[in-house]
Amino acid sequence: MAQTGLDLQTIERVNWSPNGDARFSRQKDRSVVAEKYLLLAHRLRRMRQTKPLQTVLITSSVPAEGKTSVAANLAHVLTRHGSRVLLLDADLRAPDLPRMLGLPSSLPGLTDFLDDEIQFEAALRCISPLELFVLAAGKHVEDPLDKLESPSFKFLLNVARETFEWIIIDSPPLAPFADAHHLASLVDGVFLVVRWGMTPRRELEQSVASMAGLPLRGMILNAYDQKNHDDYYNYYQSGRTVRPTLFSR
Repeated sequence: MAQTGLDLQTIERVNWSPNGDARFSRQKDRSVVAEKYLLLAHRLRRMRQTKPLQTVLITSSVPAEGKTSVAANLAHVLTRHGSRVLLLDADLRAPDLPRMLGLPSSLPGLTDFLDDEIQFEAALRCISPLELFVLAAGKHVEDPLDKLESPSFKFLLNVARETFEWIIIDSPPLAPFADAHHLASLVDGVFLVVRWGMTPRRELEQSVASMAGLPLRGMILNAYDQKNHDDYYNYYQSGRTVRPTLFSR
């Protein structure tokens, strides 16, 4: 485990083939949704001028709030300035990144590395032409938290920090498992995705309270519906305009 960085030239490349959730297949996309993600990325770059913010955890209170879509699209727009970005799927209970990005569900990934079955470089993929590096969750494991608490996972994060400017981590929701809280203790910043009109207030309050002592940097309001004012916005997901807005702490 003496490795201090990765040789990115050796990473296997795959073609971009999104299924519709990770929308930004065009580098010059100027839809209102793309602009909102660009603004979100700008806010994160501004935040790290005053505090460390290299490893970023995206989570939510409950499932189906859009955390994986937010993580994927945020990672994508961060590459637009030439940054080396790693999108890491640490939701070992319900991984969704391969489906969203149009990658094979059988991709090796994080758990294969943690079980010493492959090297870090062999687990990574680089999506062309986005130049976005992805580490899928890998094979199913019986005890995800045990894997995430292993020294090998901390080692992986340290190697990633030596190689990438941004590490965007998709994690399980905060309830009912402890995975996200453990991951939050290892990163520089946590952002909580809140889905407009869906996230129960009680769940949100409990989630924020559970993050005491952990680096909760803000909340991202997802799927905000403002139809009366934004009739010209022609981008919808499940009938709602997807416009991520960051409320920072």
